[in-house]
Amino acid sequence: MPSRLGSMSFYCAASSLGIRAPSTLSQTRLRVAHYPLVLTLLAICVAFLGTSARGQQGSMKLLTNEVGWSASGGHLFWTTNAGGQWKDISPPAAPQKEITSVFFLDATTGWVLLAGSAPNLDEPRFDLASTTNAGTTWAITRVKIPNMNPDQTTLSGDGRIEFVDPLHGWMNLSVVSSANFRLGGLLATSDGGKSWDWAPDSPGVSGSVRFINLKDGWLAGGPGNQRLYVTHDSSNSWQELSMKAPPEAGRAIYPTYDQPPLFDNSSHGFLPVTFFGPEGVKSALVLFFSADGVTWKSDRVLPGLNEGSEMVPSTMADSTWIIAAVSDHTALTLTTIGAGGKVTRVRADAVPRDSAVLHLSFADGAHGWILTSRGLLSTIDGGVTWTNITPIVAQPTPAPRATLHCAAPQRMLPST
Repeated sequence: MPSRLGSMSFYCAASSLGIRAPSTLSQTRLRVAHYPLVLTLLAICVAFLGTSARGQQGSMKLLTNEVGWSASGGHLFWTTNAGGQWKDISPPAAPQKEITSVFFLDATTGWVLLAGSAPNLDEPRFDLASTTNAGTTWAITRVKIPNMNPDQTTLSGDGRIEFVDPLHGWMNLSVVSSANFRLGGLLATSDGGKSWDWAPDSPGVSGSVRFINLKDGWLAGGPGNQRLYVTHDSSNSWQELSMKAPPEAGRAIYPTYDQPPLFDNSSHGFLPVTFFGPEGVKSALVLFFSADGVTWKSDRVLPGLNEGSEMVPSTMADSTWIIAAVSDHTALTLTTIGAGGKVTRVRADAVPRDSAVLHLSFADGAHGWILTSRGLLSTIDGGVTWTNITPIVAQPTPAPRATLHCAAPQRMLPST
Protein backbone atom coordinates (compact mmCIF):
# COMPACT_ATOMS: atom_id res chain seq x y z
CA MET A 1 0.00 0.00 0.00
CA PRO A 2 1.34 3.45 -0.81
CA SER A 3 1.73 5.97 1.97
CA ARG A 4 2.02 9.73 1.91
CA LEU A 5 5.25 11.22 3.18
CA GLY A 6 3.38 13.64 5.38
CA SER A 7 1.16 11.04 7.03
CA MET A 8 3.98 9.71 9.19
CA SER A 9 5.41 13.03 10.27
CA PHE A 10 4.87 14.56 13.68
CA TYR A 11 5.60 18.13 14.64
CA CYS A 12 7.99 18.51 17.58
CA ALA A 13 8.36 22.13 18.62
CA ALA A 14 9.46 23.97 21.72
CA SER A 15 6.08 25.65 21.96
CA SER A 16 4.29 22.33 22.22
CA LEU A 17 6.58 21.35 25.10
CA GLY A 18 5.81 24.48 27.04
CA ILE A 19 9.22 26.10 26.51
CA ARG A 20 8.88 29.88 26.38
CA ALA A 21 11.14 32.71 25.35
CA PRO A 22 13.86 33.53 27.91
CA SER A 23 13.99 36.89 29.60
CA THR A 24 17.49 37.60 28.31
CA LEU A 25 19.34 36.52 25.22
CA SER A 26 22.11 34.89 27.24
CA GLN A 27 19.56 32.57 28.85
CA THR A 28 18.72 30.99 25.51
CA ARG A 29 21.74 28.76 25.89
CA LEU A 30 21.07 25.32 27.31
CA ARG A 31 22.61 24.51 30.66
CA VAL A 32 24.48 21.26 31.21
CA ALA A 33 21.88 20.08 33.71
CA HIS A 34 19.24 20.19 30.99
CA TYR A 35 21.11 18.00 28.51
CA PRO A 36 19.49 14.67 29.57
CA LEU A 37 16.01 16.15 29.16
CA VAL A 38 16.88 17.70 25.80
CA LEU A 39 18.40 14.49 24.52
CA THR A 40 15.36 12.50 25.65
CA LEU A 41 12.98 14.87 23.90
CA LEU A 42 15.12 14.80 20.77
CA ALA A 43 15.10 11.02 20.77
CA ILE A 44 11.30 11.00 21.05
CA CYS A 45 11.01 13.39 18.11
CA VAL A 46 13.33 11.26 15.98
CA ALA A 47 11.42 8.10 16.83
CA PHE A 48 8.13 9.64 15.77
CA LEU A 49 9.53 11.20 12.63
CA GLY A 50 10.71 7.85 11.40
CA THR A 51 13.83 9.33 9.80
CA SER A 52 17.13 10.48 11.20
CA ALA A 53 17.32 13.99 12.60
CA ARG A 54 20.36 14.54 10.41
CA GLY A 55 18.39 14.96 7.20
CA GLN A 56 16.27 17.85 6.08
CA GLN A 57 12.79 16.94 7.28
CA GLY A 58 10.63 18.01 4.41
CA SER A 59 12.77 20.00 1.99
CA MET A 60 11.28 21.26 -1.27
CA LYS A 61 11.62 23.98 -3.87
CA LEU A 62 9.34 25.36 -6.59
CA LEU A 63 11.74 26.33 -9.38
CA THR A 64 9.14 27.61 -11.87
CA ASN A 65 5.35 27.70 -11.99
CA GLU A 66 5.36 24.03 -13.00
CA VAL A 67 8.76 22.55 -12.10
CA GLY A 68 9.90 21.68 -8.60
CA TRP A 69 11.25 19.00 -6.28
CA SER A 70 10.44 17.49 -2.89
CA ALA A 71 12.75 15.38 -0.71
CA SER A 72 12.41 13.35 2.46
CA GLY A 73 14.63 10.66 3.91
CA GLY A 74 16.14 8.76 0.98
CA HIS A 75 13.62 9.87 -1.65
CA LEU A 76 13.78 12.79 -4.09
CA PHE A 77 10.75 13.55 -6.26
CA TRP A 78 10.43 15.74 -9.36
CA THR A 79 7.38 17.33 -10.98
CA THR A 80 6.87 19.20 -14.22
CA ASN A 81 3.17 19.97 -13.71
CA ALA A 82 3.12 21.70 -10.32
CA GLY A 83 2.73 18.50 -8.32
CA GLY A 84 0.01 16.92 -10.42
CA GLN A 85 2.32 13.94 -10.94
CA TRP A 86 5.64 13.10 -9.32
CA LYS A 87 8.60 11.11 -10.57
CA ASP A 88 11.00 9.48 -8.13
CA ILE A 89 14.44 10.69 -9.25
CA SER A 90 16.32 9.56 -6.14
CA PRO A 91 20.04 9.00 -6.75
CA PRO A 92 20.96 5.29 -6.83
CA ALA A 93 22.69 5.46 -3.45
CA ALA A 94 19.78 7.16 -1.71
CA PRO A 95 18.04 4.04 -0.31
CA GLN A 96 21.21 3.18 1.62
CA LYS A 97 21.97 6.78 2.50
CA GLU A 98 19.94 9.71 3.66
CA ILE A 99 19.40 12.90 1.67
CA THR A 100 20.65 15.74 3.83
CA SER A 101 20.58 18.59 1.30
CA VAL A 102 19.32 19.29 -2.22
CA PHE A 103 20.19 22.21 -4.48
CA PHE A 104 19.11 22.85 -8.06
CA LEU A 105 20.71 25.67 -10.00
CA ASP A 106 17.89 25.58 -12.58
CA ALA A 107 15.37 23.10 -13.96
CA THR A 108 18.07 20.66 -15.10
CA THR A 109 21.27 21.03 -13.07
CA GLY A 110 21.33 19.96 -9.44
CA TRP A 111 23.18 18.27 -6.59
CA VAL A 112 22.18 16.02 -3.70
CA LEU A 113 24.25 15.55 -0.55
CA LEU A 114 23.94 12.01 0.83
CA ALA A 115 25.03 10.84 4.28
CA GLY A 116 25.33 7.32 5.59
CA SER A 117 27.28 5.13 7.96
CA ALA A 118 30.16 2.83 7.07
CA PRO A 119 31.53 -0.31 8.75
CA ASN A 120 34.25 0.27 11.33
CA LEU A 121 33.83 4.05 11.08
CA ASP A 122 32.44 6.28 13.82
CA GLU A 123 31.82 9.17 11.45
CA PRO A 124 29.30 9.38 8.62
CA ARG A 125 30.32 9.17 5.00
CA PHE A 126 29.15 11.76 2.50
CA ASP A 127 28.49 11.30 -1.20
CA LEU A 128 27.55 14.02 -3.65
CA ALA A 129 25.21 13.15 -6.51
CA SER A 130 25.03 15.53 -9.47
CA THR A 131 22.75 15.69 -12.50
CA THR A 132 22.49 17.80 -15.64
CA ASN A 133 19.20 16.31 -16.87
CA ALA A 134 16.80 16.79 -13.95
CA GLY A 135 17.66 13.49 -12.29
CA THR A 136 17.37 11.19 -15.30
CA THR A 137 20.96 10.17 -14.62
CA TRP A 138 23.29 10.87 -11.71
CA ALA A 139 27.03 10.97 -11.17
CA ILE A 140 27.99 10.09 -7.60
CA THR A 141 31.28 11.16 -6.02
CA ARG A 142 32.58 10.34 -2.56
CA VAL A 143 33.17 13.53 -0.60
CA LYS A 144 36.78 13.46 0.57
CA ILE A 145 37.37 15.92 3.39
CA PRO A 146 41.03 16.95 3.52
CA ASN A 147 43.04 16.89 6.76
CA MET A 148 40.14 15.53 8.78
CA ASN A 149 41.12 14.06 12.16
CA PRO A 150 38.18 12.08 13.65
CA ASP A 151 39.91 12.09 17.04
CA GLN A 152 39.62 15.86 17.18
CA THR A 153 36.47 16.59 15.15
CA THR A 154 33.39 14.42 14.75
CA LEU A 155 30.86 15.19 12.03
CA SER A 156 27.19 14.82 12.89
CA GLY A 157 25.99 13.75 9.44
CA ASP A 158 24.12 16.98 8.67
CA GLY A 159 25.11 19.40 5.92
CA ARG A 160 23.94 22.06 3.46
CA ILE A 161 25.10 22.71 -0.10
CA GLU A 162 24.89 25.77 -2.34
CA PHE A 163 26.13 26.49 -5.90
CA VAL A 164 26.37 29.70 -7.91
CA ASP A 165 27.23 28.03 -11.23
CA PRO A 166 27.91 24.48 -12.48
CA LEU A 167 31.44 24.54 -11.03
CA HIS A 168 31.54 26.66 -7.86
CA GLY A 169 29.79 25.61 -4.71
CA TRP A 170 29.98 25.46 -0.91
CA MET A 171 29.19 22.83 1.71
CA ASN A 172 28.58 23.52 5.39
CA LEU A 173 28.97 20.39 7.52
CA SER A 174 27.75 20.19 11.10
CA VAL A 175 30.14 19.10 13.85
CA VAL A 176 29.06 17.21 16.96
CA SER A 177 28.87 19.82 19.72
CA SER A 178 26.53 21.14 22.38
CA ALA A 179 23.65 23.46 21.57
CA ASN A 180 25.71 26.26 23.11
CA PHE A 181 27.97 26.23 20.08
CA ARG A 182 26.37 24.37 17.12
CA LEU A 183 29.70 24.12 15.36
CA GLY A 184 30.24 23.62 11.64
CA GLY A 185 32.87 23.78 8.94
CA LEU A 186 32.76 25.30 5.45
CA LEU A 187 34.21 23.66 2.35
CA ALA A 188 34.34 24.89 -1.25
CA THR A 189 34.58 23.30 -4.70
CA SER A 190 35.58 24.72 -8.08
CA ASP A 191 34.97 21.60 -10.17
CA GLY A 192 31.28 20.94 -9.62
CA GLY A 193 31.75 18.88 -6.46
CA LYS A 194 34.34 16.38 -7.66
CA SER A 195 36.78 17.65 -5.04
CA TRP A 196 36.46 19.82 -1.94
CA ASP A 197 38.79 21.88 0.18
CA TRP A 198 38.33 23.90 3.33
CA ALA A 199 37.33 27.50 2.68
CA PRO A 200 40.12 29.98 3.53
CA ASP A 201 38.08 31.13 6.52
CA SER A 202 34.83 30.01 8.12
CA PRO A 203 32.45 31.37 10.77
CA GLY A 204 32.79 27.99 12.48
CA VAL A 205 29.06 27.42 12.97
CA SER A 206 26.48 25.14 11.40
CA GLY A 207 23.76 26.66 9.25
CA SER A 208 22.58 27.55 5.77
CA VAL A 209 24.90 29.22 3.31
CA ARG A 210 24.06 31.39 0.30
CA PHE A 211 26.39 32.99 -2.24
CA ILE A 212 25.28 35.32 -5.03
CA ASN A 213 28.67 35.28 -6.78
CA LEU A 214 32.18 34.04 -6.10
CA LYS A 215 32.88 36.83 -3.59
CA ASP A 216 29.69 37.64 -1.69
CA GLY A 217 28.11 35.09 0.63
CA TRP A 218 26.15 34.74 3.85
CA LEU A 219 25.80 32.05 6.50
CA ALA A 220 22.82 31.96 8.90
CA GLY A 221 22.67 29.57 11.84
CA GLY A 222 24.70 28.96 14.96
CA PRO A 223 23.19 28.40 18.42
CA GLY A 224 19.48 29.13 18.32
CA ASN A 225 19.85 30.42 14.74
CA GLN A 226 21.00 33.70 16.28
CA ARG A 227 24.11 34.22 14.15
CA LEU A 228 24.47 35.80 10.71
CA TYR A 229 27.81 36.14 8.94
CA VAL A 230 28.90 37.71 5.65
CA THR A 231 31.94 37.56 3.38
CA HIS A 232 32.77 39.91 0.53
CA ASP A 233 36.19 38.42 -0.33
CA SER A 234 35.53 34.80 -1.34
CA SER A 235 35.57 33.42 2.23
CA ASN A 236 38.97 34.88 3.04
CA SER A 237 37.29 36.63 5.96
CA TRP A 238 33.86 36.64 7.58
CA GLN A 239 32.16 39.31 9.66
CA GLU A 240 29.19 38.86 11.96
CA LEU A 241 26.10 40.95 11.21
CA SER A 242 23.59 41.91 13.88
CA MET A 243 20.27 43.31 12.73
CA LYS A 244 18.69 45.82 15.09
CA ALA A 245 14.97 45.67 15.72
CA PRO A 246 13.06 48.76 14.51
CA PRO A 247 10.81 50.67 16.95
CA GLU A 248 7.72 48.92 15.53
CA ALA A 249 8.97 45.64 17.00
CA GLY A 250 8.53 46.96 20.53
CA ARG A 251 10.21 44.81 23.18
CA ALA A 252 10.95 42.04 20.69
CA ILE A 253 14.64 42.81 20.22
CA TYR A 254 16.46 39.46 19.96
CA PRO A 255 17.00 38.34 16.34
CA THR A 256 16.75 34.83 14.90
CA TYR A 257 17.69 34.11 11.30
CA ASP A 258 15.64 31.46 9.51
CA GLN A 259 17.72 31.76 6.34
CA PRO A 260 20.42 33.84 4.64
CA PRO A 261 19.31 36.84 2.56
CA LEU A 262 17.24 36.29 -0.57
CA PHE A 263 18.31 38.12 -3.73
CA ASP A 264 16.43 38.88 -6.94
CA ASN A 265 18.10 38.97 -10.34
CA SER A 266 19.80 42.24 -9.44
CA SER A 267 21.81 43.02 -6.32
CA HIS A 268 18.68 43.73 -4.30
CA GLY A 269 18.61 41.63 -1.14
CA PHE A 270 15.82 40.78 1.29
CA LEU A 271 16.45 39.39 4.76
CA PRO A 272 13.51 38.24 6.93
CA VAL A 273 14.33 38.25 10.66
CA THR A 274 12.12 37.10 13.54
CA PHE A 275 12.62 39.15 16.70
CA PHE A 276 11.52 37.84 20.09
CA GLY A 277 11.60 39.28 23.58
CA PRO A 278 11.07 38.41 27.25
CA GLU A 279 8.32 36.06 28.34
CA GLY A 280 4.91 37.41 27.46
CA VAL A 281 6.20 39.60 24.61
CA LYS A 282 4.88 38.82 21.15
CA SER A 283 7.43 38.35 18.40
CA ALA A 284 7.80 40.57 15.34
CA LEU A 285 8.82 39.68 11.81
CA VAL A 286 10.97 42.28 10.08
CA LEU A 287 12.08 42.39 6.45
CA PHE A 288 15.41 44.12 5.87
CA PHE A 289 16.38 45.44 2.43
CA SER A 290 19.75 46.06 0.82
CA ALA A 291 20.46 47.66 -2.54
CA ASP A 292 24.11 46.59 -2.56
CA GLY A 293 24.35 43.57 -0.24
CA VAL A 294 26.42 45.61 2.22
CA THR A 295 24.12 47.99 4.06
CA TRP A 296 20.72 46.87 5.36
CA LYS A 297 17.69 48.81 6.56
CA SER A 298 14.29 47.87 7.93
CA ASP A 299 11.79 47.82 5.08
CA ARG A 300 8.59 46.13 6.32
CA VAL A 301 7.40 45.03 9.77
CA LEU A 302 4.76 42.53 10.86
CA PRO A 303 4.41 42.94 14.67
CA GLY A 304 2.24 41.21 17.27
CA LEU A 305 2.87 37.60 16.30
CA ASN A 306 3.08 34.56 18.59
CA GLU A 307 4.85 34.62 21.93
CA GLY A 308 8.16 32.80 22.15
CA SER A 309 11.24 32.47 19.97
CA GLU A 310 9.84 30.26 17.22
CA MET A 311 10.81 31.61 13.80
CA VAL A 312 8.06 32.61 11.37
CA PRO A 313 8.52 31.13 7.86
CA SER A 314 8.40 33.60 4.96
CA THR A 315 9.71 34.05 1.43
CA MET A 316 9.85 36.55 -1.43
CA ALA A 317 8.13 36.55 -4.82
CA ASP A 318 9.64 39.37 -6.83
CA SER A 319 9.29 42.30 -4.38
CA THR A 320 6.31 40.84 -2.50
CA TRP A 321 6.88 39.46 0.98
CA ILE A 322 4.86 36.30 1.70
CA ILE A 323 4.25 34.93 5.21
CA ALA A 324 2.27 31.81 6.12
CA ALA A 325 0.86 30.69 9.46
CA VAL A 326 -1.75 28.31 10.86
CA SER A 327 -4.43 29.75 13.15
CA ASP A 328 -7.50 28.26 14.83
CA HIS A 329 -5.96 24.80 14.36
CA THR A 330 -6.94 24.32 10.69
CA ALA A 331 -6.91 27.76 9.05
CA LEU A 332 -3.96 28.56 6.78
CA THR A 333 -3.46 32.31 6.52
CA LEU A 334 -1.29 33.74 3.76
CA THR A 335 -0.14 37.31 4.41
CA THR A 336 1.44 39.33 1.61
CA ILE A 337 3.09 42.72 2.04
CA GLY A 338 3.96 44.62 -1.10
CA ALA A 339 6.83 47.03 -1.67
CA GLY A 340 4.55 49.93 -0.79
CA GLY A 341 3.54 48.35 2.51
CA LYS A 342 0.07 47.18 1.48
CA VAL A 343 -0.97 44.17 3.58
CA THR A 344 -3.30 41.49 2.16
CA ARG A 345 -4.48 38.40 4.02
CA VAL A 346 -6.11 35.32 2.53
CA ARG A 347 -7.45 32.61 4.80
CA ALA A 348 -8.49 29.06 3.90
CA ASP A 349 -9.34 25.94 5.90
CA ALA A 350 -6.69 23.90 4.17
CA VAL A 351 -4.66 21.95 6.73
CA PRO A 352 -5.32 19.09 9.15
CA ARG A 353 -5.81 20.02 12.76
CA ASP A 354 -2.74 21.34 14.63
CA SER A 355 -0.50 21.46 11.57
CA ALA A 356 2.50 23.79 11.44
CA VAL A 357 4.09 25.64 8.54
CA LEU A 358 7.70 24.59 7.93
CA HIS A 359 8.80 26.11 4.61
CA LEU A 360 7.50 28.29 1.78
CA SER A 361 8.50 28.47 -1.88
CA PHE A 362 6.77 30.74 -4.42
CA ALA A 363 7.52 31.23 -8.11
CA ASP A 364 5.35 34.36 -8.18
CA GLY A 365 2.52 35.89 -6.20
CA ALA A 366 0.01 33.29 -7.39
CA HIS A 367 1.99 30.04 -7.67
CA GLY A 368 3.49 28.62 -4.52
CA TRP A 369 4.07 25.65 -2.25
CA ILE A 370 3.87 25.41 1.51
CA LEU A 371 5.36 22.48 3.39
CA THR A 372 3.49 21.74 6.61
CA SER A 373 4.08 19.14 9.29
CA ARG A 374 1.30 17.09 7.64
CA GLY A 375 2.15 17.38 3.96
CA LEU A 376 2.91 19.56 0.95
CA LEU A 377 0.30 22.05 -0.29
CA SER A 378 0.08 23.96 -3.57
CA THR A 379 -1.78 27.09 -4.65
CA ILE A 380 -2.22 28.67 -8.08
CA ASP A 381 -4.36 31.60 -6.93
CA GLY A 382 -2.34 33.26 -4.20
CA GLY A 383 -3.66 31.15 -1.34
CA VAL A 384 -7.39 31.31 -2.04
CA THR A 385 -7.43 27.55 -2.58
CA TRP A 386 -4.92 24.83 -1.75
CA THR A 387 -4.29 21.31 -3.06
CA ASN A 388 -2.47 18.53 -1.25
CA ILE A 389 0.36 17.44 -3.57
CA THR A 390 2.38 15.35 -1.10
CA PRO A 391 4.39 12.78 -3.11
CA ILE A 392 3.43 9.15 -2.60
CA VAL A 393 6.14 6.67 -1.71
CA ALA A 394 5.45 3.35 -3.40
CA GLN A 395 5.99 0.55 -0.93
CA PRO A 396 7.88 -2.51 -2.22
CA THR A 397 5.73 -5.49 -3.08
CA PRO A 398 6.20 -8.12 -0.38
CA ALA A 399 7.68 -11.40 -1.48
CA PRO A 400 5.22 -14.30 -1.60
CA ARG A 401 5.18 -16.38 1.52
CA ALA A 402 6.59 -19.84 1.24
CA THR A 403 4.09 -22.62 1.90
CA LEU A 404 5.27 -25.67 3.78
CA HIS A 405 3.36 -28.86 3.06
CA CYS A 406 3.62 -31.52 5.72
CA ALA A 407 2.47 -35.06 5.14
CA ALA A 408 0.24 -36.61 7.76
CA PRO A 409 2.23 -38.75 10.18
CA GLN A 410 2.02 -42.45 9.52
CA ARG A 411 1.35 -44.92 12.27
CA MET A 412 4.27 -47.21 12.83
CA LEU A 413 3.30 -50.90 13.12
CA PRO A 414 5.27 -53.13 15.48
CA SER A 415 7.67 -55.47 13.78
CA THR A 416 6.99 -59.13 13.87
